Amino acid sequence: MKKLYFLLSMLLLAFVANAEEAVINYSVGEGGTMMVSNGLNAVPNGSSLEVGKKLSLLIKSVESYVVDHLLLNDVEDEAAAGKRDYIKNLTVEGDLTIKVTFRKDNSSLEFFPIYFSVGEGGTLTAIDATDKRELKDGDDVIEGRTVLLTAYANINYMIDKFIVNGFEWEPASGQNIYQYDLQMTHESTVSVTFKPNPAAIDAVAADEEEAVYYNLQGIRVTPDANGLYIKVAGSNTEKVYLSK
Repeated sequence: MKKLYFLLSMLLLAFVANAEEAVINYSVGEGGTMMVSNGLNAVPNGSSLEVGKKLSLLIKSVESYVVDHLLLNDVEDEAAAGKRDYIKNLTVEGDLTIKVTFRKDNSSLEFFPIYFSVGEGGTLTAIDATDKRELKDGDDVIEGRTVLLTAYANINYMIDKFIVNGFEWEPASGQNIYQYDLQMTHESTVSVTFKPNPAAIDAVAADEEEAVYYNLQGIRVTPDANGLYIKVAGSNTEKVYLSK
């Protein structure tokens, strides 16, 4: 019995030693990524894999790109062309070189509009975080992008309500400035209202000749350094640069 077990072990070792292996090489162009795995583990570029094993390719394009070409040993996989995401499962039959390239294609993107409603007493800025574009009411934004929202209360005002898609963000109430990052997954509406700030109103000098200064956050200060300030003199308000 021991001799039989020994012979079987030797045969198994010989079979494993003689198992044919294939080298897997791949390259990925600009505009996307490709994950190569054997089902459980990632297969590093240039590594060897036993012939007959399964191989999975998970290709994902980044925003505004689609797959241009997927070549397997220089043979085109035509089904991949034009796809934003593509999965390819195959069996390793020998050395394999995989090449994937991408191309720009804005037609594959989905856009959602964003609408703003801003009350008296402040302003709202909206910046597309990807291309740094300032957005206006009704502009379209690419699906998945982040919009950086900042509400600014004017002097003598503070934020009353900050509402995004019907949901009021209570931490904004009473603030001079409030920032919010909005992920664009559907059409969106942002509404901001402001109300008088009693503390700020009481601080304004009654005498129109006496100037009162505020920093850009709406806090009353005594200018003691070079910079931009909000100058309030009676009913006149202006942004000024002071040099000390």
